[in-house]
Amino acid sequence: MNGGYSLSTKDEDDTTGKSIPEERSVPMVTSVQEDVVQGAACLKGQNSVVLQHGRPHFTKITTTLGISSDRNTADTADDVTRVVDAVNRYPGWIPFCPQEAGDRSLPYTTDANGDVQRLDQYGKVIKGGPYYQDYSEIVVFTPAYGQRTPEPRHTPFVAADDADGFEVAVDASGRVTAVKSPRGGTDIPPGGMVLQGIGDDSSTDGGARWLRDHATVGAKLTYTQRATDLGVAEDPTDDVDLRLDPAYPSIDVVNGTYDLMRHGRVVAEPTDNTAHDPRTAIGADGYGRTLLVSVTARDEGLRRGVPIYDLAKIMEDLGAVDALNLDGGGSTTFVVDGQVKNVLSDAGGVERPVYDAVYAGRGGHGLPAAGN
Repeated sequence: MNGGYSLSTKDEDDTTGKSIPEERSVPMVTSVQEDVVQGAACLKGQNSVVLQHGRPHFTKITTTLGISSDRNTADTADDVTRVVDAVNRYPGWIPFCPQEAGDRSLPYTTDANGDVQRLDQYGKVIKGGPYYQDYSEIVVFTPAYGQRTPEPRHTPFVAADDADGFEVAVDASGRVTAVKSPRGGTDIPPGGMVLQGIGDDSSTDGGARWLRDHATVGAKLTYTQRATDLGVAEDPTDDVDLRLDPAYPSIDVVNGTYDLMRHGRVVAEPTDNTAHDPRTAIGADGYGRTLLVSVTARDEGLRRGVPIYDLAKIMEDLGAVDALNLDGGGSTTFVVDGQVKNVLSDAGGVERPVYDAVYAGRGGHGLPAAGN
């Protein structure tokens, strides 16, 4: 079934009002696949499920990412390091939650019904959100991104994405093989990565300026990544947390939003996302068995499901001890033996591209994270 939250369109184009499809989807927040962080967490962590050897562990995950350069010298004393803001998402545009301290929310207003309406850079109301932006970032693109790196003005409503920026390609050994500006349109080297930077103001450690100064052709870059299990208890001595730095190859992390159940108790609130939308959830019962659940309409063409609290009650009825809400809406897809079993809610009943999925089967191994 579908997994964590991801984006498969650029949202709405300002001129046509139509969604612009991507070649593939990209992660919104936390994702760890086979020892590699593929999506950065929210600044304060992200509700997630850690999967290892077929057993789910429900917790909150945060990520720490960085890049250092040897400046083309063998002397490590002058190596310089900078924070990496994100993985496999568009520079400047941050969906869902702030990922660094500098991320700022797009402007918004409130309509006559008290509903929040988010505005683009021109003051036009846009769908979805919340969205944030940052004018100074470095974003890493791994082979799992699966398409050429994004070009400037990729999103029509975020001004920070307009920057030409700077881009460097890095081979599997960590050496910079090519640089370019404006950024975008680059194939990601096998086993390597591409870094995009925006922001030329050196006083704020601008991402583009940093790459220009420290990621010249031939420079050796060292990329560091760490995923930390924050646990669900406020007590810092909680000893059930897993050590992830970033992870063992047997560990995958799938992001979610609402905690539905924790330690045998419903923790979702009746006021949590009351829309009747298709929903996807993962849970574990008292015997340690994994529960994979989709709730959708019975009839094709209907976008109908349940509110979050009702989803939590369903998981309780199924015997769940812990449970987490995953991506829903048009992303909700449940496949058995190659056949879609739920009613798809996107127009035409088509499957939406999703970034990751939860797989159950003989051997317990799904498709590899990299490649097509």
